[in-house]
Amino acid sequence: MLACLIFKDFYVEVAALSSPSLALSLPSLVVLDDAVTPHVLGGGSEARAAGVSPDITELEARALYSDGVFCTLPQSVIDDAQTNILECLDRFSPSIEVLGPSCYLVDLGISSDTKTHSLAKKLISAFAPQHHISVGLSAVRFVAKVAATKSARSTYTFLAIGEERAFLSRQRITCLPVDAETLRRLDLLGIETLGDLTLLLPERLVDLFGASGNLMASLARGEDSSLMVAEAIEAPLEVSGNFDFPEEDGSVLLNEFTVAVESLCQQLTAQHRLATRMTLELHLHAHPTTKAHISFASPMNQPKRMLTLLQERLPQIELSAPVTGYRIALEGFVEAFARQMGFESLLSPTGEKWRGIQRIVDRLCARCETTSLMQVVWDEPTCRVPERRGHLQDLGSENGRRGLYLPHPAQVAPDASGFPRLVRTRSGWQPVDMVMEAWDIEEDWWTPRPISRHYYRVVLRNGAVMRLFRDPRRGQWYHQNR
Repeated sequence: MLACLIFKDFYVEVAALSSPSLALSLPSLVVLDDAVTPHVLGGGSEARAAGVSPDITELEARALYSDGVFCTLPQSVIDDAQTNILECLDRFSPSIEVLGPSCYLVDLGISSDTKTHSLAKKLISAFAPQHHISVGLSAVRFVAKVAATKSARSTYTFLAIGEERAFLSRQRITCLPVDAETLRRLDLLGIETLGDLTLLLPERLVDLFGASGNLMASLARGEDSSLMVAEAIEAPLEVSGNFDFPEEDGSVLLNEFTVAVESLCQQLTAQHRLATRMTLELHLHAHPTTKAHISFASPMNQPKRMLTLLQERLPQIELSAPVTGYRIALEGFVEAFARQMGFESLLSPTGEKWRGIQRIVDRLCARCETTSLMQVVWDEPTCRVPERRGHLQDLGSENGRRGLYLPHPAQVAPDASGFPRLVRTRSGWQPVDMVMEAWDIEEDWWTPRPISRHYYRVVLRNGAVMRLFRDPRRGQWYHQNR
């Protein structure tokens, strides 16, 4: 489930927060950027009613609304406000895409309607009273954004699977991400709503508008396979130091590293996080830098245990010259990674302590996970198997024929040859590690409703096996699992 958050009065609210004296003038407030030639960033309700719109110059705004209260908002203040928003959203999901300073897309990774309603209310209350946001929730990216645009301040609109097309049919074509010339041509054709657009054949739209016609037809039907571009995971915690003179005494090095590791662990504790890997980088006198990577069997923030592992590893490092400096980094934070993998139920709701952390590690070891997202590598071998073994078994029947189960719509990003490359699951987009089988089904071709499907049996990066198929007539992907 995706949530789109729109801060409709973002610049006005940020200006009021930075200067409380402006709070009494919100309706008439006009916020300007700090450029050499100031332009309007946003305005209050009275300013908008007077015709003040973003991107016009200050002179144009004053000519339209001479009674307005004009203020300048430095870019640094905007950056700080956006950072605070991202830190707040990070408590709900690690998958966040910034569509603009006042618009964010969040992958909540849930499918229950009850939980979706509860999270929507929590999102709104998390930013109140400083910000009054509008939220749209849908499994489809485009639908979520349109729903947020249509929602009033401090409210949300939730569209369950299957409700997208009916909702979109009532919306004006101005919500489409197309240029003004395309909107003008649609208006000349008498197309006012997305429902009107769906009455045209997709082939006709392609003839009239080219590639954008195909995009408009898909969006009007509530189909949007574009991927989220999530924000990068924050940089690892690190500390570095230099020696006054080149040092080669192991005890002196270990004492220096002890202080550094304890400092890093204090930061972990303050952020309620655990680390899964340590990187030790040693700068040698007149020689290339050497590195050592230490993976922990279990996520932790215990300095004593980390130092024990570091002490065991130091004798294995061949020092070709004395040490002049060092860098120690901790990475692979488990909280965001566990949420991305769908293990949120195993985490403490308060974030102060971890419950069942070993179960998370066991599952990841069983899957032999190696992911670049969190730069975590599990080096220790294990004989454990995933708990949901049935999900990984073949779905074929005893007589050798393939059992067909009720298909469900799926979001799949294919490669250039049409094979699945990325599949959207409840925990986010998962890469396809391997296509185990591919076959076609052509049945009932002599009837008015023939069946034509391109099947793929794939293994995802998280270890799950899925049976996908594409209906070439509809251009839609489905999955058929138990």
